[in-house]
Amino acid sequence: MLNLKDYLPSYYDGVREMQRLMEVEQKMGDRFGDSEERLLMNQFVMQADSEGLALFEYQLGIPTDYTKSLESRQYDVLMRILPPRPITIRYFQELIQSLDISAVVDVDHIRSHVDTMSEAHDITPEQIKRLRYLLNVYLPVNMTYQIRTQTAVETQLDFYLGAIQNVAVATVVMPDLDAATDTTQELYAGAIKPDVAVATMVREGGENLNE
Repeated sequence: MLNLKDYLPSYYDGVREMQRLMEVEQKMGDRFGDSEERLLMNQFVMQADSEGLALFEYQLGIPTDYTKSLESRQYDVLMRILPPRPITIRYFQELIQSLDISAVVDVDHIRSHVDTMSEAHDITPEQIKRLRYLLNVYLPVNMTYQIRTQTAVETQLDFYLGAIQNVAVATVVMPDLDAATDTTQELYAGAIKPDVAVATMVREGGENLNE
């Protein structure tokens, strides 16, 4: 806002009453100037505030959801007022990039199918909803689509090199108890740590269980 004192005639210089009057008028003029500037900015979707977007949403029949971020509401309005253009893969790729959606579009013309691939850390749930809306609106009705995300996962496995020990104990119930133990030792190499299993079996009779 301009400084009103700069527009006073020179004969008001040093006049205290007029100086104070201009200071009061300056505050009112600044508030009016802010409202005027905001009114101008609300004519443009990407510069509009929440109240300005609510007017666009009302005109386009979009439910106003104040829980959404201002950016998400701006993109929702933009998608509804985009000018019609011939739909090509190149144009669609440019379109989703202009709407801040990170995705690679791949078209299978034989199967009439479209795949979109995004990195999981580069796309948000709101952007996925935005992408789904574009696919529903711009793709021909005979084409199907799938929205996919991918992420890189690193798995670390320990490598073990050593001996595995199996122990088996058998007990035979006889008039005089007889116990026998059989131990085997094998060489083991792999990515899974070996376990040791011990089993005890008891039977009636005199047969030997250690075969």
